[in-house]
Amino acid sequence: MVRETSDSEIKKLLDEIATTYNCKIWVACKIGRRWAYIDGLKAGKELFLPAELIYEHDNIGVFVEGLEISQKDMVVKRLDDYFRGREEVAGELCDTRKNKG
Repeated sequence: MVRETSDSEIKKLLDEIATTYNCKIWVACKIGRRWAYIDGLKAGKELFLPAELIYEHDNIGVFVEGLEISQKDMVVKRLDDYFRGREEVAGELCDTRKNKG
């Protein structure tokens, strides 16, 4: 139940950011030295621009395409406000990803 709630909260936040800043944004889990996309946790349309890791918390990373430099600080603050104090959410997202293979 916590997984479904946290997924919907994160998805809502991603949708708000993608709409507000006209960008593509998604969440990934760090597994070793690589990043693995977490299924369903993305928002915005494909822009075919280079991806940029803009936020990292524990083993969770948030990537964006098409975010203007002037908007980056505002988006990072929103992400930090969400993830700070929710370490169990970040851990749960990655644990589920590892269990799926």
